[in-house]
Amino acid sequence: MNSACDNSFGKRTGHFISHWGVPNEIYCREAFGLDKLAIIEFRPKKNQLAWRYATNGMSEYVQCSQGPTQVRTELYCTSNNQCPWAIDLLTALATYPIKHHTFLAEFDTLDIGQPSDRRTSPFTGIILTPPEEPTLGAFNLDKVIVLIHRVVFLYENEIDYAIMHSGAALYSSLIRSGINFHIDQWRHCTCPGDFDDSGK
Repeated sequence: MNSACDNSFGKRTGHFISHWGVPNEIYCREAFGLDKLAIIEFRPKKNQLAWRYATNGMSEYVQCSQGPTQVRTELYCTSNNQCPWAIDLLTALATYPIKHHTFLAEFDTLDIGQPSDRRTSPFTGIILTPPEEPTLGAFNLDKVIVLIHRVVFLYENEIDYAIMHSGAALYSSLIRSGINFHIDQWRHCTCPGDFDDSGK
């Protein structure tokens, strides 16, 4: 591993620390196509009541995109409780663009095809939220913009709705409904019947 990679790793870690404090743990992972990948775990604080998990290293890979735009991404998720299985989830998502020669961007949805925690979760898909600019969601790493997207779980009906209407339409409706986005908290299912045909 070269020093430039270590330097970038430290800067990304510092970006998360500036928002969430000192990590509870850093889990180094073997990841297809990446020299170094870690999942950083942050425990709750007084003003932040959730556990947080974030990738560090996904953005070393320039994702495939149309035109000259370089897409570099990191991901994170939140939970009410400590969720060791979030580490495997984020590791799999971090390598998804490499394995499938694609890119992940805001409002993209993925059908996981199984419970998101691989056990009993009712969620079977995900959507990526827009970056929370100008704070956590985007930062300049050596003149390269890295976008940070939150991973939110979806029910099967919500995945179908996003396919029919768009991920943006689904996300807008989820926001208006005041849904909690923690990955370990079950919520009511916002089925397609709860939306009008315009997705509003």
